[in-house]
Amino acid sequence: RTIFPEMAGLDDAFVRLKRHHFDASDRAAADGRYEDAVALLEVVARHDPGASVEVAERRREVERRWSDSVAERAVAAEREGRLGVALAHYLRADEIARTPRFAAERDELAIVLRREGQLSTADAWRLVREASRSTCGRSVIAAL
Repeated sequence: RTIFPEMAGLDDAFVRLKRHHFDASDRAAADGRYEDAVALLEVVARHDPGASVEVAERRREVERRWSDSVAERAVAAEREGRLGVALAHYLRADEIARTPRFAAERDELAIVLRREGQLSTADAWRLVREASRSTCGRSVIAAL
């Protein structure tokens, strides 16, 4: 719109295109394809700066649902006795949410693993460093 102001008739097309991406993002999130949902929102943000507030709200909701989904996997892994995997999932859930929502669960598991000798002091410090940089992801899961 900014580049071609004489094409004001395209406003309706831009609104429909934004709605299409929002709807596609909602469907992707409902299907558990959270990364796709976020990517679709980023397309809108990149091409329609005026939608930044709505995009941010939608993104927070997708990330909350995604984080909860990963935390559910952590709970399941913990129930199965796979504590290292559960710890990695809690770290990933916090990374997605960009907040330490699951810090208590994560810290409790780290203490148990350390006490049982399944997590060395060096591993524990590395996990703390990874979590503080929010870059745990696959490297933490692979290390455990």
